[in-house]
Amino acid sequence: MCDAPTTSAEAEGRRIDFDTPISDANLLKPVLFVPRSMPALDLLIRMQTTRTHLALVIDEYGGTDGLVSIEDIVEMIVGDIEDEHDVEGPPEIEELDNGDFLVDARADLDEVTARLGVDFRLEDTPAEVTTLGGLVAWLVGRVPMRGEIIGTPVDAYEFEIVEADPRRVGKLRVRARRHP
Repeated sequence: MCDAPTTSAEAEGRRIDFDTPISDANLLKPVLFVPRSMPALDLLIRMQTTRTHLALVIDEYGGTDGLVSIEDIVEMIVGDIEDEHDVEGPPEIEELDNGDFLVDARADLDEVTARLGVDFRLEDTPAEVTTLGGLVAWLVGRVPMRGEIIGTPVDAYEFEIVEADPRRVGKLRVRARRHP
């Protein structure tokens, strides 16, 4: 016979009564209401001092405009923080109106080849280079900077680095080479 899992309340000897009103269950926390015009740094300091992780943003009529978490503000400062709640989709390959492609650097080289109809690998490209971002870094021997234009092994194309940080390429544009 399998024992049912116990909750922390049961483990502490308290009985759980789901019919208890929320007001009596000691679950309510004070709400932090902030105007839309409040600077993010001021909000971060206020959230830290009040030990509140969420704030309701109100509009000029007192209606709810949105919800801000302390993680949202920290991510504004330091960039994305991946956690167990973030759902990451497959790397995107987006065709733009002008015929260029905006490609997530994590895109698999085989997928890029199939989608664009062009294989950017050289004959001696190492087998461990499996993403477009990895290929670009391998071609130039370093992590390129945002705004850099990198020639491809296929003369008709070039890569423009759209997003990058010191450790990796984020997004790049694959476009027909523009000759002056």
